[in-house]
Amino acid sequence: MDADEVYEEKLLKELRHFTENNIKADSFAFPRKNYIDGKQTSAYPDRQIRFFKNNKKIRYQGTIHEQPIGWKRIVSTMDLHIIHRKSSERQVSQTKHYESIEKLMKDR
Repeated sequence: MDADEVYEEKLLKELRHFTENNIKADSFAFPRKNYIDGKQTSAYPDRQIRFFKNNKKIRYQGTIHEQPIGWKRIVSTMDLHIIHRKSSERQVSQTKHYESIEKLMKDR
C-alpha cells in the first residue's frame, strides 16, 4: 500500500475473506480511483497489485513506483477500490522529483 492510498472498508473485509478461505491466487489487483484536488482523474481503472502471498518468488522491481513481479495467478476485482488522493501542487512536485531521479539513473 502506498502512503497516500486508503482502502475502502469493503476491500479490507474482503482481504480477510481471501486469507481465511485460501483463495487460489498469488496476488490480487484492485482498481484505484485517483483524485487530484478532489476531482476524479480519467485514469480509471488504474489497477494496482496490493495484496500477494508471502513467497520468495514474488519481489519488487523498479526504482520508481516499484511493482511486484513473480506471481503466476492473479485475481482482479472491479467492485473493491483503492482510493488515491493528492493536490495538484503535490502532483507537480512529485513529477519533478521523479524526473530528476530518472535522469540520475540514466546518467549512471
